[in-house]
Amino acid sequence: MSKKAILTLSKRFMKDHPRAGEPTGFRDKVLSGEKIHTCRLHTGPGWWEGIIENLRRQGGELHLRQWTGKPYASPQETLKILPAAAVHTQLLTLSVRHIPERGAIAYGASVEGRQVPLELLAKNDGLTFQDYIDWFRPLLDRVTDPKTGCGEVTLTIIHFTEFTY
Repeated sequence: MSKKAILTLSKRFMKDHPRAGEPTGFRDKVLSGEKIHTCRLHTGPGWWEGIIENLRRQGGELHLRQWTGKPYASPQETLKILPAAAVHTQLLTLSVRHIPERGAIAYGASVEGRQVPLELLAKNDGLTFQDYIDWFRPLLDRVTDPKTGCGEVTLTIIHFTEFTY
């Protein structure tokens, strides 16, 4: 039996999102190939990278799943099983800068040091630009320095295909 890792995708928008409780549509987007990655908080050097590398060495699989009902209180359903050889990771930095004199907020993204349009990240994650920003806004709000109005957070992109930025 090959080694497997489970990656759970949200069936509904989370409570802090303006569309809280509405379906994300991730199941259909994964199956159609519209959602080709997910972004997870980078919890430390090598966490997701290590999981994927171990799976690759062992010829394992990444199982994409979602809860059938309430998270942690219902069974999970498998959406797709990916051979580890097809899964890749990249580091993503999301940044925010508040510009009070213009009453604006600027968001930015870089993948491994290269600027990437947020619209493209959102599309490949199966979200609209606004839904993507709203998804990560609570996290960005927590890391924003109140004095400078700036903040950034590092995420790991887990690619479900050969595509990378």
